[in-house]
Amino acid sequence: MRRRLAFALLALAAPAAAAPLFLSILPPGQDGLVPESGAPGPHVGDQVAPYRDLVVAAPLRREADLLRYFHDASIAPPPTPERVETPRAGVTISRDAAGVPHVVGATRGDVFFGAGYASAEDRLFLMDVFRHVGRGRLSEFLGAILGLDATLAMDRAMYATAGYSEAELQAQVDAFPTTYPQFPEIVNDLNEFTAGVNAYIAEARMDATKMPREYSAFGVTLEDWLARDVVPITVLFAATFGNGGGGEHLNAVLRQALEARYGAATGDDLWADLREANDPEAPVTTTMSFPYLTGGPVDAAAVAIPDAGSIDAKDPIAVLADVRRTFAFPPAMSNFLGIAPRRAKGRHPIGVMGPQTGYRGPEVLIELALEGGGIAVRGATFPGLPYVALGHTPHYAWSATSGESDLSDVRVERLCDPEGGPAGGGTLFQGTCRPLVTRVDTWMAGGTTVTATVERTPHGNVFARATVNGAPVALVAERSNFMREIESAPWLALLDADAARTPEDFRATGAYLNQTFNLLYVNGTDLAYYHSGRFPIRAAGVDPDLPSWGTGEWEWQGVLANERHPFEVNPKRGFFDSWNNKPAPDWRAADANYAWGPVHRALMLETRLARLVRHRAEPVHVVNAMADAATVDLRGATVLPEALPLARAARSVRRAVALLRRWVAKGAHRVDRDGDGRYDDDAAVALMDAWYPKLVHAVFDPQLGGLYDQIPLAFDDAPGSHVGSAYQAGWYGYLVRTLRAARRKKGIHYRVLHCADGTKRGCATAVASSLAAAVAELNAAFGSMSRWHADPKQDEIQFALGGLAAQPAIPWQNRPTFQQVVQIR
Repeated sequence: MRRRLAFALLALAAPAAAAPLFLSILPPGQDGLVPESGAPGPHVGDQVAPYRDLVVAAPLRREADLLRYFHDASIAPPPTPERVETPRAGVTISRDAAGVPHVVGATRGDVFFGAGYASAEDRLFLMDVFRHVGRGRLSEFLGAILGLDATLAMDRAMYATAGYSEAELQAQVDAFPTTYPQFPEIVNDLNEFTAGVNAYIAEARMDATKMPREYSAFGVTLEDWLARDVVPITVLFAATFGNGGGGEHLNAVLRQALEARYGAATGDDLWADLREANDPEAPVTTTMSFPYLTGGPVDAAAVAIPDAGSIDAKDPIAVLADVRRTFAFPPAMSNFLGIAPRRAKGRHPIGVMGPQTGYRGPEVLIELALEGGGIAVRGATFPGLPYVALGHTPHYAWSATSGESDLSDVRVERLCDPEGGPAGGGTLFQGTCRPLVTRVDTWMAGGTTVTATVERTPHGNVFARATVNGAPVALVAERSNFMREIESAPWLALLDADAARTPEDFRATGAYLNQTFNLLYVNGTDLAYYHSGRFPIRAAGVDPDLPSWGTGEWEWQGVLANERHPFEVNPKRGFFDSWNNKPAPDWRAADANYAWGPVHRALMLETRLARLVRHRAEPVHVVNAMADAATVDLRGATVLPEALPLARAARSVRRAVALLRRWVAKGAHRVDRDGDGRYDDDAAVALMDAWYPKLVHAVFDPQLGGLYDQIPLAFDDAPGSHVGSAYQAGWYGYLVRTLRAARRKKGIHYRVLHCADGTKRGCATAVASSLAAAVAELNAAFGSMSRWHADPKQDEIQFALGGLAAQPAIPWQNRPTFQQVVQIR
């Protein structure tokens, strides 16, 4: 009795367990409906201000401060909802203070019916846009309004990626029960979701307060929703965010150009320097080694190099109009920061994480909470998909960044004459002449007839013609998840059903995701990282960086086993970070990816987290690290410390060197904290912008002048495109490593690539003279240094239109669109 009393007193004395922390933000806001009759809802833009203001308010002091910049993301319906709907018996939709729908269903079917209804209520027009974009038919839907120049670019991209017919879309849906007989509920989820969407559409046709105004404004017809519409929407976002590789032909062109200028040996070494396929200094998410495509002898018989100048790109769409991509999305701009339990206060891991899907009004993502029938989840998803794609259950949370790993290969197909077919109308495969599968689609875009042609071989769509040793060939991009996009559905179905209670469960569910993503997982005790994708195993002898023959002898030898994917739990260094960087040591960059070198924007997270985990971190500290990194100019933080010591001896630029050093010492931020319309370090930012392109040319023109257009890496990815995120890929690593070598610092050096003439003096002269040229340019434009100006409006984020819900621009910042803050305790 005494013992029981002692235990009872101890229980009373113990502090109450802290509530789990689930916060999120999704600008501009949940409401996406501009109705035919009446005003938009109150949540069209209510998340813009808190999102905008965080980076200037940080560092925050207390966890309570987070609620000014994020909203509560609980799964349970709000106790005092803004409004409640019952679209059918068994389904209740309660809206919380952010307008997020909490769908509660009596059965699992009710839950997904409600998810479809709520999705249509908040994003119906955008869902309609997406199902047309994924089909390659945006011009058919909106070409008469937006014009061919604003719609055909996306159509071209989708036809090149997939180009599926209606029958092929339906075939994916029909094949799913046979592919996954163990998941019969997924087909029912899709059918219930479709019924929910159509229930809202039926109401909207009868009620002008529910009908999106875009239909009458643009003169387009609202058609019923189809279950197969999930496929083009999946294709759109898989192709945009979850694909990688397929650039081997570009590598071949670059190597040919380098060899022509420098000879085979030096040209190949210079190409290897630029390629940085497996750079040991590249920032990684897990420090554990996971070898993939790391080498082996190349068989010359496997490699198919098109004759120089022979590649003729095949345009699937005959109409010549390609000016701007209205519905383009940033393909790789997401990030996450995770703190391992032993480095977190209370020993509960922390996640600050989210995807960057661009800024649009309304946002391309939608937030949902779903509960009932074994489902308990809240988070964001792409409108038109039944499941929450990024979010949390009561027991864990997860998020993703684009993985960019190698899922695609360029195959070179020998042309042949099939029996009874036209000359060159087939390709040689496994000893027989296989006829090209050809389909011609035609539609009207306004008053213009658009014709799209699909040509397929056993490996995929033909994207170019060329010759090899004078013989005609076809170039095809073979993609490992081609015609398989819907096969990733079990991943989300299992996550939404709370089936990944452990990191090992999370890795097992990830095996179903056939797109390339970096995935962060947080539960109450563990932090885990997993890299997903259906990664092909190349045949022995194939060069992973160059085109291979598609004649049948060099086919893929299966896919990489799940246990060989990068995966780690509770990292020894105390944190995970990802900003679309290299997953792990010895994980080779995809053939088209030249950005995984010694400098990557992930360093801006890595350096901050390394300092943070010296002490017990709290969620507010991790948010501060993210916010601080969000306004850093990567060029200033990484290139200037190597460049300025080379320039300082030149008397003519000493004041400029001092200006930039002060800026670097303060963190090299592009931020206007006092809101006066000028960057806090205005002159330094202006000088950085003016100097950087001149510096690249001064350092590399002697070796690479005239070849820049053939290198698959742009000089810079600085702000200025109005899409927000920046510094994903540029020549930052090339500069840092060559400048470091010129200064004779220890470290990894390139084989051939060097600064200017390859001497320290020559490099210093090039650096100083380019800086002097930038100073002269600014003086000519503004006068004295005190008047130099970089206009923040040139960097500001502009919300593109996804309908009629326009939004004001916000100052530039480099962070996810949807973002979660999680600690399960």
